[in-house]
Amino acid sequence: MFGLPPCARHGCPLPGIFKVEVVDSTGQVTAYVCPLCLTQVPVLLQEMTEVREERKLLVHEDPEDEHGD
Repeated sequence: MFGLPPCARHGCPLPGIFKVEVVDSTGQVTAYVCPLCLTQVPVLLQEMTEVREERKLLVHEDPEDEHGD
């Protein structure tokens, strides 16, 4: 809508007007949220923490040895 990204909250149909960033040792997580979802900051931060944790798992996974060595 109007060239804005969609709200990052699951199921929210509104455009993301506000940019929220969380930065830690694994990198940066950015989410665009609408004014209504921005009022739910604890829930938003929890979801962003889950994304960071998933990223940590993906980064630290050992690649499988395809040759059986």
